[in-house]
Amino acid sequence: RWLMSRKGVSRRGGLATFLSSWDSPGRWRFSYCTPGRRYVFAPLETCEVHEAGTRETRALEPAEVDVQFKPGFHGQAAAFLQMVKTREVPLLHSLAAVGPAVRLADKLTSACLRAGKTQFAKCETDVTSRPKPKSAAIPVVPSHRKPLRIVALADSLAMARSEPAVIQWEETWPARLAAELISAGIDAEVINCGARARTADQLLDTEFEEHVVYKQPDVVVLQVGIVDCSPRIFSKRERSLLNRRFVPASLRNWIIQRRAKRRDEILRNSDPLRKVYTRPDEFTQFLEQFAAEASRLDRPPRLVVLPVLCSPAVMDRKSPGHTQNVRLYNDRLRSFALSAGADWIEPETAIPTNTVDESFVDDGYHLSVSGSARCAAVLAQLLSRDSHRASAPPSANMAGATST
Repeated sequence: RWLMSRKGVSRRGGLATFLSSWDSPGRWRFSYCTPGRRYVFAPLETCEVHEAGTRETRALEPAEVDVQFKPGFHGQAAAFLQMVKTREVPLLHSLAAVGPAVRLADKLTSACLRAGKTQFAKCETDVTSRPKPKSAAIPVVPSHRKPLRIVALADSLAMARSEPAVIQWEETWPARLAAELISAGIDAEVINCGARARTADQLLDTEFEEHVVYKQPDVVVLQVGIVDCSPRIFSKRERSLLNRRFVPASLRNWIIQRRAKRRDEILRNSDPLRKVYTRPDEFTQFLEQFAAEASRLDRPPRLVVLPVLCSPAVMDRKSPGHTQNVRLYNDRLRSFALSAGADWIEPETAIPTNTVDESFVDDGYHLSVSGSARCAAVLAQLLSRDSHRASAPPSANMAGATST
C-alpha cells in the first residue's frame, strides 16, 4: 500500500528521519539519539537505553501505574479529571504543545495519498522543534478529507510507451486526468492500472481483487476492447500453441511469417469475428460479471466506461473488418453501461472525428499526447460534475448521448 520516507533538519539542528512501510511486518519503532546514548522505544510503551562504549543495554522501568494499567491511560484519565475540576488545560498535556507534530502527520498523510500522481514533495517541516505554547488554548487542527480515488483499469492505451512514438508516463490519460482534476480544485488521486494486451476476461479474479477490492476506489474507469475485438490471423488458442516450448523457434517463425504475408487475403476473405480473442457474447459476459462483483462490495465504485478508440482508416488498412468489429463491441459496451448504471462516453465525445488523425500515433490505435489529453479532459468534465459521488446511479449517464 503505502511506503513513506522523510528526512529533514530541525531549527535546532537535529537530524530526523521517518520511514513507514505498511505492508512489512514489525512494530512501530522510535529512536532518539544523543552523542552518548540511544533511546529505543519498540514498542512505544517501553524504552531501551544503549550506552556508548558498551554492547549492553538497560531498560527504563515504567511507573507502577503504567504496569497496572495500559501505559498512559491512568495519566490521561487523571489529567482529564483535573481539567474538568479546574477548567484549565494542564500545560504539560496541552494540544498546542503537540500541534507541530499533528500538522506534520497531516502533511505526511496528504503526501502519501497524492503518491498516485506525483512523487512525494520535499518535506521542509520542522520535525523536532516544539515551541512552548503561548496559552493553554486548544488549537484547531485542520482535518484531512480523503481524496477521490480513481482506478484506471485499462489496456495499453493508458500506458507509456517508446514506439511507434514516445509517450511519457506523465502524458498518459490517467496522469493527465489527475492534473485536470487537481487544477479544477478536486482533491483526487488516479491510480493507473493499465496493462498491455489486457482483454475483458482479465478484469476478473485476481485482477479484480488487486485493483478493486484492495485499492477500494471511488471510481473505476474501464477501457478495454481493442485487444478483444481486433481481427486476427491467429486465434488465441493457435497463438498459445505456437508459444509452447516444444515448438521449435524456427518452425514458429516460419508459420508466423508465412501467414503474415497472406494477412490481407485472409482477413478480407473471412468473417472479421472468426478469430477475435474474445467473442462478442463472451465480452458482454465478462463485463457483466465485473459489474456484478463490484456491486457486491461494501462500497461499490462508480463505473465509467470508455469506448474502443482507433483511427478507422489506418486500422481497416492494416486489418480489414476492424472498424466493423469496433462498432459492434462499442454497441456492447454502451448496452453494458446502460444496464449496469455506469457512465458511458461516446466515441465521438472522446475523440471527435475531425481530430482522429492527430489523436493517434502511427499504429492507428495507441493514443498520442493530444489524444490522451482529450480523453482526460472529457473524463475530468464528467467527474467534476459531482466529485463526491462514489457509487453508480440507478441509470446510466451517457456522456455525449443522453443524460439522466
